[in-house]
Order: sequence, then C-alpha cells, then structure tokens
Amino acid sequence: CCFQTDFSSDKQVLQATSELSKKLVNIIAQPFYIDSLEFYVSVSIGITVFPQDGNNIDFLVRNADIAMYHAKDKGRNRSEYYHARMNEIAEKRSRMESELRTAVSRGQLLLHYQPVVDVVNGEVMWFEALLRWQHPRLGLVLPDEFVGLAEETGLIVPIGEWVIEQVCRQLQVWQHKGVAIHALALNLSMRQLERIGLVAVLDRTVADYAIDPSQIILEITESMLMQDPERTVPLLKILSERGFRLAMDDFGTGYSSFGQLSYVDVNSLKIDRSFVAQLEKEGNVACIVPAIIGMAREMGIRVVAEGVETSAQVEFLQKQGCNLMQGYYFGFPMDAAECERYIESDKHTWQIRGAGL
Repeated sequence: CCFQTDFSSDKQVLQATSELSKKLVNIIAQPFYIDSLEFYVSVSIGITVFPQDGNNIDFLVRNADIAMYHAKDKGRNRSEYYHARMNEIAEKRSRMESELRTAVSRGQLLLHYQPVVDVVNGEVMWFEALLRWQHPRLGLVLPDEFVGLAEETGLIVPIGEWVIEQVCRQLQVWQHKGVAIHALALNLSMRQLERIGLVAVLDRTVADYAIDPSQIILEITESMLMQDPERTVPLLKILSERGFRLAMDDFGTGYSSFGQLSYVDVNSLKIDRSFVAQLEKEGNVACIVPAIIGMAREMGIRVVAEGVETSAQVEFLQKQGCNLMQGYYFGFPMDAAECERYIESDKHTWQIRGAGL
C-alpha cells in the first residue's frame, strides 16, 4: 500500500511507517480458526520512502519489493526498509535464479546421504537423501542457500522430480549390487504438495525402477501440514495408501500437535535438531523431548532425533526410549560410494566411540 504524509521530518515519516508496519504484522499474526483448527499467517513488509529511494512509482514499487524479499530472508513476519545495498542482494538473487534454472540440465545437482541408525543394535535403518548443488563458481552449495529461492520461483517442482528419480535409481543400483540399503528418505516441499500430479510422478517413478513404495520415506514439515490441511491431508492419505511411508520432519517447531497427527498415517516423526542441541543445557527442552517421545510411542509412531552430535545427547535420548538417531555423531552426509563402504564396514566409528553400545 502507499500513503502520503504531511510530516515535516524524515524521522517522523520513519516513525509513522514503523508503527504502521508493526500494527499490520501484529494483526495478521493473530490466529484464525477453520473447523476448530487453529491457523496462522505471517507477513513480510518492504518499506520505501519518497523521494529518498526513488522519484517515480516504478522505482518505489521495485525498491519496496526488494525490501520485502529482504524481510523474508531475515525470517519473515517483519518489516524492512529499503536501502541501496539491497540492490546488490537482489542482483545476486537474480543471478542465482538464472544459474539454478540450468543446474539440472547441466548435471550440477547431486545427492548426498546421511544414515539414520538404531543405536541399540547398530543397524542402519535408512538414509536420508540430501540435495547439493555443485556450482561451477561457488563450489558445493548447501540447500539452505538455494532451496528457499527454488520454492519461491517454482523451480523446486522440477528439482523435486529429479530428486525422486535419482532416489529410485540409486535404490535400484543398490538392489542389483546386493547392498543392504533398503530405504531412502526424501524431503517434499509445499510446492510439490500443491502440484497436481505428484502422486502420478511417484507412482510412475517407482514402477520404472521396480522399487516398492515402502522403500521411499516422504518427509514433510509440520508447518506444511497446517498450511493447507484440506488439500494436504487427503493427499498424504493417498500416498500412504499407495504404500509410501510418511515422516514428520522438524517436529516441535511449528503449530501442529499430536492431535493433527491423527489425521495422517505418519510412520515416524523427527525431533528438530534445535531441541537436541539444547539437551545438555538446563531448561524446558529436557522436559519437552521426553514428552514428545512418550506421546509418539503411545500413538505407535517411531521417533528419530536429528542433529545428534555428542555422546551425552545419545545417552539422554536412549534413556527416554528414543533409539533412532541421525546426526554428525553417526556419519556426515556422504555420496553413494561412501554409503556402500559405511554400510559394509564391520564396525562404525560411532560404535567404536561407544554410542549406546
């Protein structure tokens, strides 16, 4: 929105716009209800000031748009004022979008895999497929640096289909080689869930590579479940009926609850790494994590703790009945060849260190 003021100083203008933006953020952040379910919406606001930031409407709108994206990048649900340095950020973003559009066709995307282990018997239960971008100029780019952009531009849809195919292809290779890796997890995005045809893509790909759907674990975040439950819940039920396994990622960071999990046939949930990182510190997390584990066990849902990095975290989680873990303590993300060596080794380094054994 645009508004004109009669304030005599820049300070008054900035104060007025700051107050207005805070009011808008607070109003929009209020929960609303649909069929007794609670929902939240966040807002990102970009602010630009005439004539300091531009002398015509086109420049002002462009600059406000740049500031709005900057607010998104800084965590959303906030406002940001435009400043000239943001142009550099916008240009970098535009360049990365252009390069990302050709990354698939040029073979620059690749998958690494991180194990999920059962610390009781030392068995590797499955691996999670993690996306990487081997950029010709920047080197290995991690998903945090480009997945958000892929989501916003819609590029996540073709990239997601590429991931699905590569996961099925890799499982087929391991089957033919007799490697004891029987399941892979992959992350679905909200854009993929919104796309008509996701079920068909998954059905066709597992059929093409002779993969049983139960070998594919589809991870979604709890916030995705709550964004559009009228569409998401029926879709997830269809995928479950097809035989795909479902996992709830980043559990505890969104707005859902165990009540919402009853709507979806979730096989496992992953305690967010931010909780695991706090286990060795005093605070409420030491109570929250056991509560999640206990409630999930009562519902017959397996719990995976992600981001496990220390033996103290392993010990705490085991005492609470969580035996499935993922994190650097058990193995860094690795390529397919390293996975084969990892799975075939007689004793993993984490076992040598005494992780629960």
